[in-house]
Amino acid sequence: MKNNKKLLEECKVFLDYFKVDYSSDTIELNDRGMSMVMNNSDGGFADKFVGYSINSIAEYTAKELGKKTKYRNE
Repeated sequence: MKNNKKLLEECKVFLDYFKVDYSSDTIELNDRGMSMVMNNSDGGFADKFVGYSINSIAEYTAKELGKKTKYRNE
């Protein structure tokens, strides 16, 4: 993924849609986040994020915001 403000904002919208909280210093990853974005995915995200997992978008967002990630088993 390219590093830019617009992409970061799109990532935040994506994470909001999947109810991933990125407001604290640590973004929690989980098993559900291993789901990949497919061509016909809900939310209209396929054109930007096809082939990426929810967790990978969360990890990118954390890196760009200077935050950490933590995996939590559910």
